[in-house]
Amino acid sequence: MTPTKLMISSSKGGIGKSTVSVGLAHALTELGKTVLLVDLDFGNCCLDMLLGLEDEVLFTVADRETVLRDPAGVLLHPDWPEGDRLFFCPAPRGGQYNPEIGSLCEVLRALEDACRPDFVLLDTAAGIELPRALAGAYAEGALLVASQMPVSLRAAENTARALEDLGLSHVRLVINNFDPDAVRSGERCGILAAIDQAAAQTVGVIPRDRELMLAAERGALPGRKSPAARAFRNVARRLMGEGVRLFDGIPSLRLKKLL
Repeated sequence: MTPTKLMISSSKGGIGKSTVSVGLAHALTELGKTVLLVDLDFGNCCLDMLLGLEDEVLFTVADRETVLRDPAGVLLHPDWPEGDRLFFCPAPRGGQYNPEIGSLCEVLRALEDACRPDFVLLDTAAGIELPRALAGAYAEGALLVASQMPVSLRAAENTARALEDLGLSHVRLVINNFDPDAVRSGERCGILAAIDQAAAQTVGVIPRDRELMLAAERGALPGRKSPAARAFRNVARRLMGEGVRLFDGIPSLRLKKLL
């Protein structure tokens, strides 16, 4: 069975793209799926830290010959109850790696063959350059991570159009770090206005969650009942084809005043 290959992308830095990558990967493994998660943010890689694996890294996606010879030996598993279903390949530190796209895709296919995943999640750097290249060579879809700020939503709209023009069949929006208090005070737009501004089909809204932020700082996961964890499960289930509402199980986001 061919895996679903998705880039996790953003047009702006500091949006929480890598946190979304980890949260979604965990949600998919909770639901019984096998996930290959690859860090392709060569300028600011951090997935190893978010997964609590920074001391375990020996090889990275840049070690092409090692990956092609022994891809299973490069992949790491986080210390989760479902961690054996997540296969992680780190990125090199230092920001000096700039692979030719054909070589990178060869590495990705070798990693894919080693673990036979249901989903491949590629955490790319902020910007459009690498997603453009991967859109034509490997990935079949993208999750665009944006905040509720107007400049972020406009950037997501532009990126979605660019990737769809390249033939990606699955481009969806994830609104991250949604702040209900900012909506109540009138400082930020509501959920429906944010979705309308982005003009992209939305697959999830991740609420601001202190538990998630503190857990990420120590390479851990938030509790299953935290608002962010519930939201990530909703995204995962929607990606799996289930008809789940955006705010299922998150009463705090279903208030009319936030819409």
